[in-house]
Amino acid sequence: MALPHELAVDVPALEQAGAGVEAAAVTLSDARSSSDGNLAPGRHAGWDTATTAAEAAGVWNGYLDGLAAEVRGFGRELLAAARRIQATDQSSGQDIDRVPR
Repeated sequence: MALPHELAVDVPALEQAGAGVEAAAVTLSDARSSSDGNLAPGRHAGWDTATTAAEAAGVWNGYLDGLAAEVRGFGRELLAAARRIQATDQSSGQDIDRVPR
């Protein structure tokens, strides 16, 4: 049982969360890519609304691409944190084992 001042981290759960977040980023990227050309009507001569809609779709796609990159980065950070926590825990355990009894 952990003492009140101790931090307990479920490393496998953190790794699973990181992998899930990365998978969500891939899904977002795939959905964004598959929507190319479907967010705005084609450009029609004399129709300012079609041009404006196409420009808005481009901005939206850029936003989604950035969001997917941020989500992917967050997933990678979770995975890196899990690895650092596990490495620190192992190193600390080895240090404790070296203490003379």
